[in-house]
Amino acid sequence: MSSVMADAIARGQTTPDISIVGKPGNSGTNGTNGPAGQAGIAGKNASCNWASGCSDGSAGTNGSDGGNAGNGSNGNDGGDAPPVRMYVGKLIGTVFVAGAGGDGGNGGAGGTGGNGGAGGTGGNGDSQGAYSHNGYSGGNGGKGGTGADGGKGGSGGNGSLVTIAYGALDPNSQFVPHTGPSATGEGGSGGVGGSGGAGGSGGTMGGSNGTPGSAGTAGRAGAKGDSPGSPSTFNIYQGPL
Repeated sequence: MSSVMADAIARGQTTPDISIVGKPGNSGTNGTNGPAGQAGIAGKNASCNWASGCSDGSAGTNGSDGGNAGNGSNGNDGGDAPPVRMYVGKLIGTVFVAGAGGDGGNGGAGGTGGNGGAGGTGGNGDSQGAYSHNGYSGGNGGKGGTGADGGKGGSGGNGSLVTIAYGALDPNSQFVPHTGPSATGEGGSGGVGGSGGAGGSGGTMGGSNGTPGSAGTAGRAGAKGDSPGSPSTFNIYQGPL
């Protein structure tokens, strides 16, 4: 109906006098976001004693991957306009009559992927007397979850036959019909992939840092609706209905 309303405004009217239109399609719902990954657990520190030596520590554990997001749902098709028959005994003035099918609903946006969990910090090394133990590695970061796809837009509804019969017209009076194809719904945007988790820092005395996780891939945008709806048709004449 956007083109119909634009035509009404161009003619100095905010709305048509008579509108015979289909119901717009509902928009699709947005997809759910993926859950974030869990952070890794910090490693245990090594401990050295000058008399008995060193006890082992441990590396940080890896962060878990972020969860994948849910897809947006499709928009609904616009409804068809109902057929209408009406009779006007005498028309005084100008009447703007608009007819069209309902616009298709937009597709829902895809959800965002969950962020990957950070790697745990590596355990620290220690030194005491003649004994020494190196630090431990940090855990790797988890991968980001995949962004989800957007939903497809709905198709536009079809117009209808509008029949208007009248008995008489005052001077300078007229029916002004207007119609146009209903619009297709836009596809929903694709969801963003989750960011990768940071690698855990290595423990003191030589522990290496963990590797950051990779970012998740983005989802694809949904397609537009398949087709616009056909315009309405008008049969306006003087005579019985």
